[in-house]
Amino acid sequence: MKKILLLFLLLIVIISFPISSEAKTKAKKLPDILTNNTEYNKKKLKYAYYIPKTAENPTEALVLVPGLRGQGKRMITPEWKKLADEQKWLIIAPTFVFEGEKAFKEQQSYQYPKAWSGEAFNTIFKQLAEEKNIRINSLYMMGFSAGAQFVGRYIFLYPEKVKKAAIIASGDNDTVSRKIPTEIFYGIGEKDKPIRQEAAEKFIEEAKKRGISIVNKIYPKTAHRYTKDMRTDIMAFFRQN
Repeated sequence: MKKILLLFLLLIVIISFPISSEAKTKAKKLPDILTNNTEYNKKKLKYAYYIPKTAENPTEALVLVPGLRGQGKRMITPEWKKLADEQKWLIIAPTFVFEGEKAFKEQQSYQYPKAWSGEAFNTIFKQLAEEKNIRINSLYMMGFSAGAQFVGRYIFLYPEKVKKAAIIASGDNDTVSRKIPTEIFYGIGEKDKPIRQEAAEKFIEEAKKRGISIVNKIYPKTAHRYTKDMRTDIMAFFRQN
């Protein structure tokens, strides 16, 4: 009799226990983006995103672009989520597929947003507006290595969209031909390859000549890495008014 009573009480508790809001509002996975560019024939641009707990409809986004063959979803770590919650930012992290050295030399790979990747990336925000009613007005962008090449070129194509950008260990940059309002942080390891050191020095010098707001930092005893110290400095840079 006691066992039956205990089972009855347990059943009441289970039935009355509230379902979490997360379970009730589980987000539908957004479809991958298909680009219109023939050079990217039938391939998809995948991306991960995080909606801050502090804002259902954020108007600003933090963009994290990984290095060559990196996965966007792995960029969205707890430290970045914490910043996004604090600033009420959406996080977007694309996963670009590298098409090979031939495409890179012809400036048709994703590192060159004029080719196709810029259009594909912008489609993410159209999709979020249609599917999630999230309308983003401005961006904070961070890219590492090949991702830094994308970011460093994107900000000159769409400077009105990007408030701040962090370029980390880019191996190739375009000539800085004009002034843009985007504020830039440029970081690189002291022991990174000479080609990246030279790219950094040239970009920083040209940006300063054009009157662009840019700060740079060389990280001692660091090779081609995306380190915690770098992330700490980038976050501090993004937080500054």
